[in-house]
Amino acid sequence: MNVPITTPGGQPRAGVQKPPGHAPRSLRRLLHLRLLVWLVLLGLCILAFAGTFTYLGRKADFERQSALLTTTLARYLEEHVDNAALSLARLASALPASPSPARVAEELGRRRSLRQHFARIMLLDEAQRVVFSLPDGPVMVDFPVLRDPQGNGMGGRGYRLGSPAPLPDTGEVVVYVSEAIEGGWQLVGALRLNTLQEHVLELLPGDDNAVLLADGYGNLIAHPDLTRVQRQENIGRLPFFRPVGAVARNVEPTVQRVRYDDETWFACTAMVTGPDWTIITLKRQGAVLSEVAGEMVIFLLLLTVLLTVFGVSLLAELEWTIARPLAGFCQSIRLVSGGSYDLPPSGGEQLAELADVDREFRDMAATVRQREAALRRTRAYVQQMMDAMPSAIVALDGHGRVVRMNPAALRRTGHAVTPAGTPLSELLPDHADIAARLTAAMARRTPVDRERLVTLHGGHYRYEDVSLYPMGSGMTGAPEGDGGVLRIDDVTDRVRMEEVLVQSEKMLSVGGLAAGMAHEINNPLGAILQGAQNIQRRLADGLPANEQAAERLGCSLPVIRAYLEERRVLEFLDSIREAGCRAANIITNMLEFSRNSGARRTTVDLHALLDRTLDIAASDYDLKKRYDFRNITIVREYEAELPPVVCSEQEITQVVLNLLRNAAQAIAARSGNERPESLRPDGARPAGEGTEGAAAYAPSAPSGETGWDEPRIVLRTRREGAWMRIDVQDNGTGMPEDVRRRVFEPFFTTKEVGVGTGLGLSVSYFIVTRNHGGTFDVASEPGRGTTFTLRLPLPGSDQAPEVPRDHPGCPV
Repeated sequence: MNVPITTPGGQPRAGVQKPPGHAPRSLRRLLHLRLLVWLVLLGLCILAFAGTFTYLGRKADFERQSALLTTTLARYLEEHVDNAALSLARLASALPASPSPARVAEELGRRRSLRQHFARIMLLDEAQRVVFSLPDGPVMVDFPVLRDPQGNGMGGRGYRLGSPAPLPDTGEVVVYVSEAIEGGWQLVGALRLNTLQEHVLELLPGDDNAVLLADGYGNLIAHPDLTRVQRQENIGRLPFFRPVGAVARNVEPTVQRVRYDDETWFACTAMVTGPDWTIITLKRQGAVLSEVAGEMVIFLLLLTVLLTVFGVSLLAELEWTIARPLAGFCQSIRLVSGGSYDLPPSGGEQLAELADVDREFRDMAATVRQREAALRRTRAYVQQMMDAMPSAIVALDGHGRVVRMNPAALRRTGHAVTPAGTPLSELLPDHADIAARLTAAMARRTPVDRERLVTLHGGHYRYEDVSLYPMGSGMTGAPEGDGGVLRIDDVTDRVRMEEVLVQSEKMLSVGGLAAGMAHEINNPLGAILQGAQNIQRRLADGLPANEQAAERLGCSLPVIRAYLEERRVLEFLDSIREAGCRAANIITNMLEFSRNSGARRTTVDLHALLDRTLDIAASDYDLKKRYDFRNITIVREYEAELPPVVCSEQEITQVVLNLLRNAAQAIAARSGNERPESLRPDGARPAGEGTEGAAAYAPSAPSGETGWDEPRIVLRTRREGAWMRIDVQDNGTGMPEDVRRRVFEPFFTTKEVGVGTGLGLSVSYFIVTRNHGGTFDVASEPGRGTTFTLRLPLPGSDQAPEVPRDHPGCPV
């Protein structure tokens, strides 16, 4: 009974392969067939021995019965002949020498019993002529030879006996018995044989038995077929016939098989010692065999019943003691091979050997269970380590086909389950050029490391490090090795971070240079502002020094002022001072923004912080990037009387400035933009742009109106319970839903290479949510613009940072 062995995972274990076309037989069927064959052979042997014994027994019974029958018949015949001869001798003794026929008739009249034994009594003279016959009738011309049945002289019985012969007139077969009379005469009687025939037929009725009686020469005296006796048939040629003088007297009857009348008979012969006759008792062999067959049928039925009972009992015993326990063992093996170790009772306790096997198997199953549990824990531990690794891990066989993958590898390749058996070149078509080299390296069992391989994944270029580590010690004997482990690391973020770090270092250097340049610019800018201010003071009225200088030169100060006003020189001086102050404010804001002040939290007026951020952004323009804040209408929708918030002014400024730049770039990306007239060339703010109260706010144009097509950025503030809300809204290109969901992911960008790093919004999200406990949301619709919403907790709320107690600007 072969049981398929499988691993807990369902894979078939290696084992002995069954030859094709071979179907193993079950133990029950084998026991049934073998027991049936054994019972049939046992039955045949028993039948053979029983048949032989029955046949020999029947033969022995026939021999005993025939011996008893022939002995009885021999004695009967001997007494019959002796009695008849004795009666005849008594008659002979009563007759005188040379008796007359009348005297014989007289004596016969007194002895009527002689008529029962003899069919005819005759008187013969010295010349053997018939003198008298009773009853009268034809007589034989030549009598059969008369002899002394016991020999002549000594020991003789005194009468002579002839061979059987039929009477001439009636045809009755008789045997002539002769007694001597004084004077040389003889008294001869024809002994009847029909009474012997009838007596024999009464003893052995039926067609299967026969009794033959013959004289010493083989002439039939009695036979079931009387006509054969009348024909004086001779059987002296048969092997069972004993001629006169051939054997000794008083020999026990014997049984032998002979052919007679074209049939096989069992023959038993015996001698009649008086008349020296032979009695042959016959029985057909077929009758003996029929009797044996009849008894064998009965014996066969009994034997069948006994063997059936014995076979059923033996099968039941084998079933309960061997077959069922073995079936239980097979079930236990199947359970263990399937991973179940709750084994049912096998039922093999009746046999010590099976009980030992069951005990050893259960011990083995317990050991296997412990080892499998340990293996399962180790496998789960290794699998958890593989699953926890952020790297994509792919296990390969010796032919470079996939065996197992961790979740990171499945996400990397886009598969839900491990595509076992897939070649590496098909699994990673973007690495098809190095798949052959990896396979060759795995065959050589040498590690391979490839860094920063550029692949196109999901429409974006990614950087990956690919490493191959061969496994195995060559114990399997496979020429291609035992497989390997492929590790793929996505280093795109690291590469971009390195680029950002390089850019940050460069910007830090540029910032330092800008700070130095700002200080250097401040010096001539201060001289310009001071010079313009001194010119205005030299032309101002009411100053004694100005009036004295004008009188000395013969010029009137009012006339000079009138000239300057006529030539608009004073306006030029005002413009110089205003431009200088504006430049000074810009430099001051840049220096303040670039200064590394740390994570200092202060109480901040949100509107003032937004205005300063707008001043910094207003100077940001790039013709290559196709955006310019001077061509964008800035709309302020500030709610009046908002309380201050506790925040890091520098970080919130960085967040808002980043949102303003993204909005400007989104507006610049919209096709068909025209330069609005909202910003005058002199840099003045558009109408409705103010910072004092809600009355000065310019409302945003509703969707669908003509004004909405103008490049526009709306800054909106309001209070929502314990939160301060800031909205930065633009009417740029907008974002699709898939981009909106990923907009806060690090290094995610839709801009061209070199335009953005993908860190601006992720850093802003970190600043708002982690550093300030706020929220950062985005709502966008393609073609209609984007709105970023910041919520900062107000002082006193659960999420608000601690309010500075000493003075504004102290670190929290």
